[in-house]
Amino acid sequence: MKREILLLLGITLIVNSNAQNLSGLTAWLQFDGNFIESVSGLKPDSANILYNYTDGPFGAPANALNIHSGSLDYGDTPFSRLDTSDFSIVFWFKGDGGSGLWPLTEILMKNTVPSRYGFVYNGNQAEILFQFKPDDDSTMITKSLTPNLYGDTAWMHIAITADRDSTIKHYYNSRFSGSAYIGHYKSLPCNIPGASLLIGNHDMALDEIMFFNRVLTQNEIDAIYQNSVHVSEKIKLDHISIYPNPASTHITLEGVHASDIAFSFYNTEGKTVLSGEVTEPSINVSTLPAGSYFLSLRYNGQNTLTKILID
Repeated sequence: MKREILLLLGITLIVNSNAQNLSGLTAWLQFDGNFIESVSGLKPDSANILYNYTDGPFGAPANALNIHSGSLDYGDTPFSRLDTSDFSIVFWFKGDGGSGLWPLTEILMKNTVPSRYGFVYNGNQAEILFQFKPDDDSTMITKSLTPNLYGDTAWMHIAITADRDSTIKHYYNSRFSGSAYIGHYKSLPCNIPGASLLIGNHDMALDEIMFFNRVLTQNEIDAIYQNSVHVSEKIKLDHISIYPNPASTHITLEGVHASDIAFSFYNTEGKTVLSGEVTEPSINVSTLPAGSYFLSLRYNGQNTLTKILID
């Protein structure tokens, strides 16, 4: 089957040719050596967390966050205020073997008690639950997202999509696993005002947490599940190709006239570190220190952003 590479605000996705170009990403926690939220550059309060980095879901070394105790506090951040809008949240999760001692452990939660939304882990059952209660007077919706199939120490990919007019749907390792009606809550903002978004807790590993301000399709969820932590050696947007990735001295652009394209590189704190107009088929990146960057390309009315590694 024909395959093409599409861009999701910095994530290279290899998907079937009939898939859509994903959009609407409002937050992305990569845990590639830091806690920075990549879309806004927000840094959390990490004063009470004990952690190390561990191998990611596809074996990438030191590419995921392993938490021994404590949580990351992102505050009452704008991307956590879901209002009455549709939303999707996806992430990778793994227990470390000790979480079975804790029957209910918060993974990602905005909570003022009793209002809340977020995910908790039942270590006794190797089960992840989603809880949704937009205000104090609404009834709590709790959905079990994971069958007890892979045990406590395997990576699990979790996705929730919420159409505020009708249904929450949930997916486990990209497979549809259930739904719940929420249309009667469509006028209730799910902001949980004043509450901090807390991410992580003891005895768990997390990776690639993403918030969207729309409902993802199952094909889009599957694309993220299959490829979200990979960086392709060659990126293609329409008829533009960008390679190599990772790069060391130059990045080559194929398929555009040099005068048609402008570029900017941003570091993981959101600061512009290199920018200009393309004057030849390649961009000199030799002045950039090794690390992860976002490359913005402005071409023919399009403005795209993709993740680039410099080695």
